[in-house]
Amino acid sequence: MNNGAFKIVKTGVIAALAVVLVFAMTFNSKIIALDETQEGQVQLVVNLIGAIPEVDDLTLEHSEVVSQARNAYEELDDELENESALTAIYDRLVASEQKISDLVAADKVIKKIDKIPALSKLKWNQYKLVKAARNAYNNLTRAQKSCIPKAEYEKLKKAWKEVKSLRHIHLSKLEAGKVVKKINKIPKLAKLKLKHSKIVSKAMKAYRKVTKTVRKYVPASKVRKLKKADKKIKLFKKQIKKFKKARPKIDLKASNRLDIKVSWTKVKNAKKYIVYRKVNKYYHKIKVTNERSFIDENRFKTLKNTYKVKAVGNIGGKKVYSKYSYSLNKTLLAKSTVVKATAYSGGGHCANGMPVGVGRIATDPRYIPLGTWLYVEGYGLSQACDTGGAIKGWFIDVYFTSNGTCNSWGVKHPRVWILR
Repeated sequence: MNNGAFKIVKTGVIAALAVVLVFAMTFNSKIIALDETQEGQVQLVVNLIGAIPEVDDLTLEHSEVVSQARNAYEELDDELENESALTAIYDRLVASEQKISDLVAADKVIKKIDKIPALSKLKWNQYKLVKAARNAYNNLTRAQKSCIPKAEYEKLKKAWKEVKSLRHIHLSKLEAGKVVKKINKIPKLAKLKLKHSKIVSKAMKAYRKVTKTVRKYVPASKVRKLKKADKKIKLFKKQIKKFKKARPKIDLKASNRLDIKVSWTKVKNAKKYIVYRKVNKYYHKIKVTNERSFIDENRFKTLKNTYKVKAVGNIGGKKVYSKYSYSLNKTLLAKSTVVKATAYSGGGHCANGMPVGVGRIATDPRYIPLGTWLYVEGYGLSQACDTGGAIKGWFIDVYFTSNGTCNSWGVKHPRVWILR
């Protein structure tokens, strides 16, 4: 056989071998035969690259084919890599490798998407699962994203929207629950006191702080309770402020028994009133009453009687006081004269039949008739109840319970006011 015929046969064998190798790799068969000649090596690489499907038709199943083509190319000598036959087709290998890389990256995302449950079975606590898939998708390049099937992308898109909504609802309910807990600490309206104002304030602040969406999950009954409690606390504070500024208006009148009737105007929300009388430059509490008047039977201890009143209230469980009334005095308008006065003691009855006692004095009925009320300077309120043979003219005899006191009194000339 001559050299020409030998070359033809050799070339045919190499071509046939390349076809067999390409066919074998299509079915993921391992290529075991390689042409040892430089020309055969170049042709083999060309055939391997040519056997790779079009880029748009590539799938992950073609990874081995592309990998084998790359390995064969890398085994070439450096000078063979610049062969025209290779340079013309090398871009196809690079593009195929890039596409396989994109498919691998996309496949990882697809696996994450596949782990997401169906929309109807999705729960709020799967938020992180969906978010991880979404973040993985967002980190893909545009080319990698194009490798994600539309159905998978739609599933991810809908799942993300749904799980965000579910999580938002869940978090809103949690926030609403916190508000409800604060409202539950508020006592029933009938038992609400001013001391509960901090509890009500915290609950109202928490309610106002949350969004409108969160408020939707606070039961309407709880909201009504909160608003009524807040309104009542505000009313308590308003009433207290008004009560503290209130000032009773006092009035003084003489009663039939020569006592002073102290009366005053009503103060709203007052439960009782305190009456004060001035004695020796200082005011003393003489009466606590829930009425709006009081008869002072001891007013004639002094000739000039000065009083004032203040109201006491209990608003929202808190004790509060009004302002004092303006002081008002009552001066006895009566005739007065200076008399001679002695003292006596002992038992028995007066001329009018009443038993003797302090405040019952003897007078001359021609000057001071029996039954007349007097105010004796240094002695006090008195009534003419007795007479005596030695009692003549403007002369009176006052009664004491002991001789020692009578002796201390001796003979005086006090001023006497004839009241009635």
